Amino acid sequence: MVEEVDRQLDEEYEVTYEVTGEKVDSIDFNAGGGDAADPKLETVDNPTLPWKKTVRLRGIEAPVVIPVTVDADGSGDLSCKILHKGRTLAEESDAGTVSVTGCVAVSPIVG
Repeated sequence: MVEEVDRQLDEEYEVTYEVTGEKVDSIDFNAGGGDAADPKLETVDNPTLPWKKTVRLRGIEAPVVIPVTVDADGSGDLSCKILHKGRTLAEESDAGTVSVTGCVAVSPIVG
């Protein structure tokens, strides 16, 4: 049992983040590094949409992508998605919801 937990904590996996829509001011995402309790987020300012990024995470690190928009009226389409081996782990498609919560998934290693 302990060996299985240790293996899961060290196992690496890749996820692909996708953000589509009309416009976002920035995108924050877990790029790996840090740890499960305090992930290292990176930011891309004024990205061209659609935007896609594949990252390597480890163990129980949660895949996270958060498109940030300062357009308070909520106009325009915005969606985010997290993919692992072609399978969708998380997806949101309401501009208001996406810009507030983004997409967060459970690590496929433990999920």
